[in-house]
Amino acid sequence: MSEIYVRTALSRRGGLPLPVASPDTSLGVRLAVGSTATTSSALTAGLYYIGNSVACYLAIGQNPTATTGATNLPLFGPATFTIAIKSGHKISVIRDATDGYLWIVPARSS
Repeated sequence: MSEIYVRTALSRRGGLPLPVASPDTSLGVRLAVGSTATTSSALTAGLYYIGNSVACYLAIGQNPTATTGATNLPLFGPATFTIAIKSGHKISVIRDATDGYLWIVPARSS
């Protein structure tokens, strides 16, 4: 019997399934998003869920400081997405217009 591959949004090249991860909320952190940049502590390498409650800007690196400038990653309105982080890197955040929160939650294999 031949194999059947289905290409979907949850498949990678060749129809192979993508690994599934779930948030490990016991290790997550919440940063206050305000008019001055707030920066996380150094993170371990891995996949992270990022959630924001307000429009804001992110800077990611070894010693980042978020600004509302063009070189920062803008997040518009409440959203959740995943991002890979290198070991020792930090996430810095600053608001666009209103105060809120940014959640950084590591993902674990399901």
